[in-house]
Amino acid sequence: MHPWQLTAGGNVSTRLAIQIGFSYQNEYEYRAPLYTGTMLNGDYIEGFQTSKSWTYCVPVLARYAVVRYPKPRLQIDALLGFTLLGAESTYEVEDRVNGQVVRQYSYGGGKATQGYYTAGVGFRYPFGRHVEAVLDWTYNRNFRSASEGVNFNTTGNRYGLTRAINLGVRYRFNVRKKPVTS
Repeated sequence: MHPWQLTAGGNVSTRLAIQIGFSYQNEYEYRAPLYTGTMLNGDYIEGFQTSKSWTYCVPVLARYAVVRYPKPRLQIDALLGFTLLGAESTYEVEDRVNGQVVRQYSYGGGKATQGYYTAGVGFRYPFGRHVEAVLDWTYNRNFRSASEGVNFNTTGNRYGLTRAINLGVRYRFNVRKKPVTS
């Protein structure tokens, strides 16, 4: 996925938080030329391919603080939720003879929307009351079951698991000061 993800969430209790994220990627590639050559009659022929694709990802996670170390202030979270992934792609080819377009056609491409179970572990390290570094390591598995062969061909393992690693900075709003006790 794209390296940037926007995430928002809120605390349900002191140990449980719910978060939702969004990331988007758009790619456009123009290959010039796909092929070139000379026809039997001496005309120059060339082909150009254009590919366009977009992908979006919406993870919805519950974060449960399993361990909180006071020194060095590290927090370890269990992550559980689901991820929605959507994608679309198109491929277009343009054939030219002596620079004039003689044929345009599309092939392949399509749309897909998939849902995934998501589980993993998160690490948080605060740098004050508002800012903390976050590292999440999650695994995703498609809602739809598939054979081990299909899983291996699409994900590289027989279980159909894909991995996601997120490194980021979190800013916490509305942090209350602890009451002073004497």
